[in-house]
Amino acid sequence: MALAALGDTDAAIAHFRAAIAAEPHFVAAHFNLGNALDAIGQHAQAQHAFEAALALQPRFALALFGLANTLAARGRHRDALPHYEHAVGLDPSFVLAWLNLGTAHHALGAHEMALRAFDQALRLDPSLTLAQMHRAVTLLTLRDFARGLPAYEARHALPGAAPLGPLPRWQGEPIANRTLLVRAEQGFGDTLQFVRLVPLARARCARLILQVQPALLPLIAPMAARWRVSVVSADAARTPAADLVCPLLSLPFALGLEYDAIPSGTPYLDVPDAARRRFRGSLGGQAKRKFGIAWSGSAPVQDNRALPLDALAPLFALAGIDWIVLQPTLSDSERAALDAHPDAARIHRLDGLTDFAATAALVDRLDGVVAIDTAVAHLAGALGKPLWLMLPVAADWRWSTGDDSAWYPRARLVRQSEPGRWDDVVATVAGEIAHG
Repeated sequence: MALAALGDTDAAIAHFRAAIAAEPHFVAAHFNLGNALDAIGQHAQAQHAFEAALALQPRFALALFGLANTLAARGRHRDALPHYEHAVGLDPSFVLAWLNLGTAHHALGAHEMALRAFDQALRLDPSLTLAQMHRAVTLLTLRDFARGLPAYEARHALPGAAPLGPLPRWQGEPIANRTLLVRAEQGFGDTLQFVRLVPLARARCARLILQVQPALLPLIAPMAARWRVSVVSADAARTPAADLVCPLLSLPFALGLEYDAIPSGTPYLDVPDAARRRFRGSLGGQAKRKFGIAWSGSAPVQDNRALPLDALAPLFALAGIDWIVLQPTLSDSERAALDAHPDAARIHRLDGLTDFAATAALVDRLDGVVAIDTAVAHLAGALGKPLWLMLPVAADWRWSTGDDSAWYPRARLVRQSEPGRWDDVVATVAGEIAHG
């Protein structure tokens, strides 16, 4: 254990294996080997170690917890559930087992069960920030904004959260003769989604300054001018002078937003004239219908918000459609796969998508967009384009449940039936577009 604690995991693993070789019934050695292997991502080997410990000591709650974690780490949440349940049955005060039981239920779409587990974790440890956040996103998924939005503020206490700075927080009150700074947080898609609320905040203050990511500035600046909002880049050398501050994703809480009152009018963003001129000519091949596609964001393919390129074959095979790649970047392997694809003549990559204004100009000319949960999907939604959104079972809270979206009325949400399965999702989207 000392070697593992000092970070020499390889040496620790060797010692644990030597101990097991000398004494195969050494429960603690099997257990510690499992923890060490799990810590370096060797989840399958860790599973065997925990199973060996449990074969010797079946009522070992920590080993059950470790075993469940190795399964969950590989997306086997359904297999992990009984082990988490057994662990909390043996030790009802096992806070982290309750927490991970909740995350497993959430990953399987069992949100009410997840909520009960998170509530129990917080009864045992009210200060557990991670449980607060999981509970918040579960409540928001269930459309309970009254409880979910206040709880979502716990994100600011998570490790690595951006500091809020010295300005006092705005809580939604009218602030005549004062300036409000609204700061973008998290990713591009979050900004594109929640920027719709800026005009509502603007109505409650004398002046509003919106701070956004540099890549979004050319797209958002023209609309901000119409809203009588000043917009600045988040990488500016100096923080704008203001009296109060509100993180962008805290606007729903500050404004007292309810799920049924989400401003759903689209488009609420428009293509800047300068960007529109860049795509006036022909777009792609000669097919009558043109769709954009994005199958991953910045996350790796094993993330549940991305899918491998070869899974899109049923879409690329559709007759009479040109596909415009909306990926911000492509790996060398993706470029090679697209070049060699049997339908390569109808899959088009365009240069010049250097910022979101350029991408918006391209999206605006399409018949629709097919995307996973990435900024491209939010851009299409904000522009009011038909959108087929391919979602995992454990989708982000903003997509709630069901096949429609309160945020984007022209979006069709197509969800996995089982974690990791994209074939049914792609087949459904292909069928709807083919008959659309």
